[in-house]
Amino acid sequence: MTDDDRPLGAVLTRREALALLGVGGLTALAAGVLLHLGTNILNEIYDVRHGIDTITSPRASHALLKGRLTEAEAFRIVFGAYVLSALFGITLIAARGWPVAAIGLVGLVGGFGYSAPPLQYKYKALGIPLVFVLMGPLMVMGSYFVFTGSLAWQPLLVSIPIGLLVVAILHGNEWRDITEDTRTAGSATFASRFGPREATCLVATAEVAAVRIPVMKRPSISAPGTPVE
Repeated sequence: MTDDDRPLGAVLTRREALALLGVGGLTALAAGVLLHLGTNILNEIYDVRHGIDTITSPRASHALLKGRLTEAEAFRIVFGAYVLSALFGITLIAARGWPVAAIGLVGLVGGFGYSAPPLQYKYKALGIPLVFVLMGPLMVMGSYFVFTGSLAWQPLLVSIPIGLLVVAILHGNEWRDITEDTRTAGSATFASRFGPREATCLVATAEVAAVRIPVMKRPSISAPGTPVE
């Protein structure tokens, strides 16, 4: 099998894949997990503030609603997670330079602004496309740069099904919560804005594409003047 015959899901070399097991890979993973943790808790804080999560909401964790955790304590956890993520990021910046700082800053702003002011793009039906970019291309390309110190088109292709899978999970949650999100003033997810039919189509399309893209063959690009057989 030639390189051009390999599926898109196998475009990275063994050396690049093994880099995931190195210190840089584990550090990047820790930074990403902590950033995601802080973003998830922040999202719950503002869902409660907006009245989206209530004591009768089956999807809510109820940690804030039942008083197991105060809002101030939740904010401290968010702050701690973001600070720890930044500390891990600093070690990566020391190894790879300012591009890592730029990638991390975009991720931090994107995570914080998901549900927190002033952006709160989750409530403006922009969560799906922006989360696709943040957890697909940005996270994968950023990780690849940390591992290799360079950028390439292969990880961009690999990031597409990853981003689609994350979108499918996120949008599946929005589809499940469409009734509560629709009745809440100031909340407009993609599902609540466009309706259950369109939401179902998007979930199905994202899931199918996430599975199908990795097994597609890479397009073969011929040099100028080369005859096509």
